[in-house]
Amino acid sequence: MALHKNQNQAKLFGVCAGIAQYWGADVALIRIMTVFFSFIFPPTVFFYVLLAFLLSNAPQDDSFSQALEVLEQDFKLIEMHVLQLEDYVTSDAFALHKKLWDL
Repeated sequence: MALHKNQNQAKLFGVCAGIAQYWGADVALIRIMTVFFSFIFPPTVFFYVLLAFLLSNAPQDDSFSQALEVLEQDFKLIEMHVLQLEDYVTSDAFALHKKLWDL
């Protein structure tokens, strides 16, 4: 997984949110650390702005919506099969086949 800006959780440019996502850390903790280090080490602001311009936005993840579409198609297929099975089981042909099988 590459380092990207996270625009979904962005407060300013999304740099802290992207770093938090990359490290698996809490976004608030990364933001607090950034502000803290900005006071102690002023070039932190320069590096933040530099990263804001250098990092690309995180790619949009459409895999969830694609997975939902696949599940919807699968459930429609299952429903069709269940309806066909129900039609057969409740038909006269099924009753006749059952009587012949029981002989």
